[in-house]
Amino acid sequence: PEVAARYPLCPAAKTIHHAYLGGLLTHSLQLIHLVNSIHSLYPRLNKNILLFGAAFHDFGKIFELSYDGNFGYSDEGRLVGHIAIGTVLVDRAIQKIPGFPADLEFQLKHMILSHHGKIEYGSPVKPQTLEAQLVHHLDDMDSKLNSIQELIDSERNNSSWTALHKAYGASYYKPRGGGLEPLQ
Repeated sequence: PEVAARYPLCPAAKTIHHAYLGGLLTHSLQLIHLVNSIHSLYPRLNKNILLFGAAFHDFGKIFELSYDGNFGYSDEGRLVGHIAIGTVLVDRAIQKIPGFPADLEFQLKHMILSHHGKIEYGSPVKPQTLEAQLVHHLDDMDSKLNSIQELIDSERNNSSWTALHKAYGASYYKPRGGGLEPLQ
């Protein structure tokens, strides 16, 4: 019940991406849509493991972040972090299932542990399965594009360029008139 109450409300981050109530659910659903869109291009990938990674890679944020008022970090979030919290939550669920396959357990935990992609970005391990590599890239892409879109949408000036995006060290072009029409 606590998870069910927290998951739909939790932001995906304090400030960088999907930093609004329900942002974690939006981010996770976007990754699920991306997995469903891209899986046919890479059919040898295990779609169930990909969908698990899309849905639960940031699962620990429901206890890492505080969002009853200003967004911040809980004590558990500061001391343990969402990657470790998520791995523990998954481990607890797995332990309740008799005979859960060890190979699948390791792959599911690996999805959470490796989703930041690099040790210097907070992952205890680098992605070492095709599924983990794809979830890492989709997560990175979705978080960056959301953050850039939020910057563009927040500006009320008439400039063709955004202010400097502090996290990415770049300004972004805002085409006037929309540019090319999307392909049908």
